[in-house]
Amino acid sequence: MNLWGQIDETQRHHNAVMSAIGYLHNSGPYTQKSFSDDIIVALIQKELDLWRQLFMFALTLPAADQERVKAAAYDRFLHDGMSVSEYMNNCRGGSSWATAEADEFREMAKKVFMVEK
Repeated sequence: MNLWGQIDETQRHHNAVMSAIGYLHNSGPYTQKSFSDDIIVALIQKELDLWRQLFMFALTLPAADQERVKAAAYDRFLHDGMSVSEYMNNCRGGSSWATAEADEFREMAKKVFMVEK
């Protein structure tokens, strides 16, 4: 399976685990937080490792394919629903960005990633 497929598969597993945790959480006291946290962290780490491999491999690709990888990275890591402050703080809250600053950052990222939105 290629890297794109492995990334998709890892994301599907992550979504399935999150769905199962939600089901159990809503059904009663069946979840053990540390166990579910370990699975989620492992899946996130695997996905990020796959993205790193893809980025390294992409350096060898023709420019058009590199642009495709950059657009996919933008969609995954800086999509419209993602908080800029979370992105800048490694997905942790605690920092506040003014809306104008966040909008400016998004526009800069779109130019860097050459994303047409």
